Amino acid sequence: MSEITYDGFAELYEAEFEGRDLDVLFYARRVEGARILVLGCGAGRVPRGLVGPGRDIVGLDLSAKMLELATQRGDGARYVLGDMRHLH
Repeated sequence: MSEITYDGFAELYEAEFEGRDLDVLFYARRVEGARILVLGCGAGRVPRGLVGPGRDIVGLDLSAKMLELATQRGDGARYVLGDMRHLH
């Protein structure tokens, strides 16, 4: 399988999905005081919406550019560069 990332259009992806949060609200209502790993977190839209008291949020993505955008926000989540296919 070839490695395909969103590095080339990270800003476009972020602009397209910014402000869309119904899915995040759905997830946020179902977790309290939890450790959450968001796979394929992209620029951090979902982790950003899940940050809250008692929550340890980690986002994992294959795209360094997407994670760069995510960390620029300083939202309280931690972001890790990696491939979810290699988690054990």
